[in-house]
Amino acid sequence: MRPSRALRLCRCRTERAYVPLTRQVRFEEERTVLVHAAAGGVGTAAIQVARVLNATVVAAVGSPEKLELCRKLGAEQAYVYDEIPGDLRVDVVVDPVGGELFEAALGRLRPLGQLVAIGYAGGLWPELQPAQLVGRNVGVQGVYIGRLLRHAPDVIAAATRELLELWSGGRIRPYVGAELPLAEVEQAHELVESRRSVGKVVLVP
Repeated sequence: MRPSRALRLCRCRTERAYVPLTRQVRFEEERTVLVHAAAGGVGTAAIQVARVLNATVVAAVGSPEKLELCRKLGAEQAYVYDEIPGDLRVDVVVDPVGGELFEAALGRLRPLGQLVAIGYAGGLWPELQPAQLVGRNVGVQGVYIGRLLRHAPDVIAAATRELLELWSGGRIRPYVGAELPLAEVEQAHELVESRRSVGKVVLVP
């Protein structure tokens, strides 16, 4: 697939990683970023964006066969979820998964660290009390590109321009893991729902 076509198809996924990492998280000095679902559409974008921002990237995935892709995209460390070291501490967590992983991620934040909630593919977020954040000096932010586009279009427009420059310079590339004909839409859904897919799954007319 041509990069220009991949860019159009994957822009939303890339913006979901780019906007929070450049607008909501402070990168005044080198940071360590943990990316959940790092081999998925948002995750592969988040790895690349974090590397552009000179962050050290730790990737977390659901199965061993996805580890090598994360390393190729720039992750210095890559783990299956249940093999993440218990003493791992990071400054930022990018979480498109939610559920139990969200709770575990809060415990991995360093003081003044931030967790960015992007989605809940693994289940809804647990109830969160401010005391859980205040006592540990950490924060949680959320991003929903659809609503942001409606209420703050200038933010999205600026982010899109910046992404175009990064794409043009070859610093970020949308990762298309599978390209299937439109007639195979059921197979595409099965691939995504089984969590065997990597990157973006694209249907082509």
